[in-house]
Amino acid sequence: MRLSSSPSYVLRNYSHVISITHVIGDSFGITNPGELSWLIAGYSLTVGTFIVFSGRLGDVFGYKTMYLLGMAWHLVLEELDMPGTVTGVAGRVLINLAWNQAPIADWSQPYVYVTLLLGFLILAVFFVIEIRYATHPLIPFNTLTSDVSFTLGAIACGWGCFGIWVYYSWQFLLVLRAESPLLATAHFSPVAISGAVAAILTGALMHPMLIALFGMDMSFPAGTLILSDAMPRRHQGIAASLVSTVVNYSISIALGFAGTVDVNVNNGGLTEHDVIKGYRGALYMAIGLAGLGVAICLAFLVKTKTQQKKLVMDQDKAEA
Repeated sequence: MRLSSSPSYVLRNYSHVISITHVIGDSFGITNPGELSWLIAGYSLTVGTFIVFSGRLGDVFGYKTMYLLGMAWHLVLEELDMPGTVTGVAGRVLINLAWNQAPIADWSQPYVYVTLLLGFLILAVFFVIEIRYATHPLIPFNTLTSDVSFTLGAIACGWGCFGIWVYYSWQFLLVLRAESPLLATAHFSPVAISGAVAAILTGALMHPMLIALFGMDMSFPAGTLILSDAMPRRHQGIAASLVSTVVNYSISIALGFAGTVDVNVNNGGLTEHDVIKGYRGALYMAIGLAGLGVAICLAFLVKTKTQQKKLVMDQDKAEA
């Protein structure tokens, strides 16, 4: 039970912080929406950045051992790709930092776009190391297929949209309705029931691969299964950690995208109308990500059906 519920720890803690975002902000004298979103984006950034490395640790040292040790950084580092880890972490942190700092400092500040460029350069070095030089790469790119790319792309769009929706739904209740954190939490209490139902039914629904209403709940296990099928047994930890990385990193960077839209359309957020305008712009960003996710899924479906049809035709020719 504890092992099966462990993935919920991340999103549970994420939700806990959202409900008291403004309380935390008041204690530090923070009122800027762009700065407040960092409280959420920073959490997902940390998880999404280090989860691939943790997955590789699981492949090398065993999943049970890593689960029990948690963040035990004193483990022996043999067979682990440290250059890839350092460049991968640094690149993703810098890119995310730039996007989430832009709503606060504006893109006109040199350090913002310089940070973004450095992030892309370091990330390029990461790919070179992983593809050409690493003997035990964090991400075995040679085993990844186009199916994996479609899957991760759809997951990124879906969870990015979800992160924006959750954050700005809370802001609507806390800022525009001026509700207390406890009352705002009560508005979201039905999620506990639907989440419990989803947890129970997901296993049964995943077997026949049915499409159900629990899209976000099913995307993680579905993505993990697809990636696991595409990777050899020794890389199963990477399969799960890749999905978790995409989930958390997409939430974090999507909040940066939404924050940039928010502060650029809300006219300073001086009136309630302007605040609503900023929130609406951010939610349109979420709608755009959702639309892109649907497009990716449709393209994946067409590709899969075409491959299946071609396979049947080849088999018929072989039998003839």
